[in-house]
Parts: sequence; structure tokens; C-alpha cells
Amino acid sequence: MAVLSECWVLAPAVVAFLLPLLYLIINPPTASQRLATFGGAELPQDATELRYHFAGDGMTDYDDIYYFRCSSNETQRIISAMRLKKDDSFSVTGHLEFHPRPGWPDFRQWTGPVQYRRDDEPAGWSYYLLTDKRHEQVYISIGCI
Repeated sequence: MAVLSECWVLAPAVVAFLLPLLYLIINPPTASQRLATFGGAELPQDATELRYHFAGDGMTDYDDIYYFRCSSNETQRIISAMRLKKDDSFSVTGHLEFHPRPGWPDFRQWTGPVQYRRDDEPAGWSYYLLTDKRHEQVYISIGCI
């Protein structure tokens, strides 16, 4: 009987482990869901060439990076939805907040790239959007430490 009562001591730890795992199985993270949750913007309906990389979870730092092509109107909608402002200090030859992932388009070779960032970031969060001159290629970086 003592063994059974000792097992119940571990029950909260088992539940704490299994519930998040079950949630991920039932509701796996998607690019559109994470962008809406963490960035406050909907992924464009006309997005093509979508690529994304998620790092972190509820217990570690978040670092989401997205790349896609869309219309300039959709890019402007995202900039507004995420409350981003043009980053006049941005330079592809200066300090970069993030780098293109291997095999992804290299924004350092775009003509006239423009970076937007959120100035009123909640503590620990960072929001960046990098786009080409025509606002048709988009990188988004959302992170939390």
C-alpha cells in the first residue's frame, strides 16, 4: 500500500509533463497561428514561398523567423498590425538583429532593404520586419528572452 501512495506523489509531475505534450499533439504550432499569437498579425492570404523556423517554447526563449513573398498592401497591413515603425538606423553592413537561415533568400543582396521594428516592445520581446524596396519580400523576427 505504501508503494501506491508514493506513486500519487509523482502524479502532479506526470500531469505537468503530459498536458503540454498533449496540447502540442492536438494543436501543433503553425506559422499562421504563431504569427497571430506572438506578433498580433495574420499571415497574408497571398503569401508564397513561406518558410519559418520556431525555436523555444513556454519554458525557453522564443525565436520565430518567417520569410514569405506577398503583395505590398499585405506587407503594409502586417507592419500596421504589429505596430512597427521604420528603423532609420538599419544598415545591412551594420549590426543585424537576425541573419538569413541557410538556404533562405539573403536580404543582404536585396535592393534597398527596409527594416521596421516595434519601439514599445513588452519587456524582453523584440519585433522586426525586414522587407525589400518594393515591400514584396518579407522577413519577420519575433523573439523573447
